[in-house]
Amino acid sequence: MSVHERPASGVRTWRFVIGRAIIALAVAHLGARFGTILSIVGFVNVPVVFLAIRLWRTIHPVLISHDGGLALDPVMQLTLGGSLVTFTLLYLCLLTIRVRAERLRQTTERLKQLRSSAYV
Repeated sequence: MSVHERPASGVRTWRFVIGRAIIALAVAHLGARFGTILSIVGFVNVPVVFLAIRLWRTIHPVLISHDGGLALDPVMQLTLGGSLVTFTLLYLCLLTIRVRAERLRQTTERLKQLRSSAYV
């Protein structure tokens, strides 16, 4: 492995993710089987990416130190925390919207059933 293997390993991981999505959408009857195989191969690739970061220390910061602590600059810790809070709030907002949409769908379905039973 060369120093250029590290960026390539990250690209390879994204190719697995995108390929999995394409297979699942394109080939409905075989998509689940091929998608599962591709997911397993992508999962095996994760340690390769982690080791590539550890072995070829160029510009990528080491996030987890050897003693198990977080080895980040305070500014990076603040950015990471802010991003974590932001994406958690985004997730909660999207989840709330989805739950409301599902409740509306169920209510609409119930009203349709009541309406059709009233005409019988």
